[in-house]
Amino acid sequence: MSRLMVVDDQESVAYSAAVLLRRAGHEVDVCADAESALKLVKVKHYSVVVSDLRMEKMSGIDLLKQIRAHVSGTEVIIMTAFASIETAVEATRQGAFDYICKPFRSDDLLEKIERVIDRQKDQPVFTVVDGDEVNGKGTCIMGESSLMQDLKSRASRAAHADCTVLLTGETGTGKSLFAGQIHSLSPRANRPFVAVNCANLSELLLESELFGTMKGAYTGADVSRPGLCEAANQGTLFLDEIGATSLAVQSKLLTLLEDKHIRRLGDTKSVSVDIRIIAATNADLPRLISDHGFREDLFYRLNVVSLRLPPLRERQEDIPALVEYFLLFLARKYHKQFRRMSPDAMQLLLNYNFPGNVRELENIIERAIVAGSGDTLGCADLRIGMADAVPGNNSEREHILRAIVGNKYNMRRVAAQLGLSRTTLYRKLHQYGINAR
Repeated sequence: MSRLMVVDDQESVAYSAAVLLRRAGHEVDVCADAESALKLVKVKHYSVVVSDLRMEKMSGIDLLKQIRAHVSGTEVIIMTAFASIETAVEATRQGAFDYICKPFRSDDLLEKIERVIDRQKDQPVFTVVDGDEVNGKGTCIMGESSLMQDLKSRASRAAHADCTVLLTGETGTGKSLFAGQIHSLSPRANRPFVAVNCANLSELLLESELFGTMKGAYTGADVSRPGLCEAANQGTLFLDEIGATSLAVQSKLLTLLEDKHIRRLGDTKSVSVDIRIIAATNADLPRLISDHGFREDLFYRLNVVSLRLPPLRERQEDIPALVEYFLLFLARKYHKQFRRMSPDAMQLLLNYNFPGNVRELENIIERAIVAGSGDTLGCADLRIGMADAVPGNNSEREHILRAIVGNKYNMRRVAAQLGLSRTTLYRKLHQYGINAR
């Protein structure tokens, strides 16, 4: 069973299509306009959206463009009573999987739906280690500030260029979301997206995961198996925390970028791969280069297009939209009635410095929704210290210390509360000279 959506302002057409698809065993939602459909598709994953072409306010083509810009893994089939070669060309040029003329035969629509689903089964999206999912809630990049508008425009242009991209920025700014978005807008969108967090693996394990192993290459290598580079062939490999890789792994990545070949551990033969690399880091790579911790030649290979993701404190005007999005998504997830935030609570968030950025904002709202009740979140629900809610007060160290004490030195819980990986948390403890026992 797949989850589908039918969008048509003609109720009879929408519901007849929905009945047909439900009888075929699919879960189907119906929307009477493109605006409602767009809100829903951002918080709920659909395999296919079947949309009418001509609707008031927002057309099917405009809905298609928005889905392509904000959601990956969802295909669109356009319905039209105004069939022409121009309609078909425009719809497919904008990324539609197919189009169908109204009135259509039941078998025709079912056949198109099954073709989409079959292709999605044959081309899965991979997520490895701690990489964020490309499908699901992680597909929506919110922000209408000038900073984010410029960033999304540059990311879109980079996506079509099929070059390496380096994403920089603090933890929690959304680097993995942008990596997934660049992939979904690229010519490789229908091929695998493989994500790996380089900081979470030892040098040997990371090398083995990336490049694969031959049987007997090291103790415990009982079978030969391909690595993530081969799994990502014709698609995208996302290397998160690239600054945490060893010089030995960096050398192999440089060879991959230059020669498009990899060699499994313990093998004497090379394998040709066609992959695009997107890398991300919160580290200062030029400083690492000067400290001989990162290869300068690899840096220039990765840095063809560089996108800096701004911290949330630099785009506070985006906070209300982010809050609305997380409220809607998380209330649905936990089957709660929350729909709004009190003015005082919103002001508290607007004044907060967010050392953990968007990820921290999401965690704050998620904790409040899980623990609370009613339809409105207030200041008491948010559980953030008033000392932190002072404009311009950069108190990350104190914020971490309060989290450690509040969680009784349980570092797993501290990392979860702060929205950090444990590797990043321990790096910050060392940076601030915090003894966590």
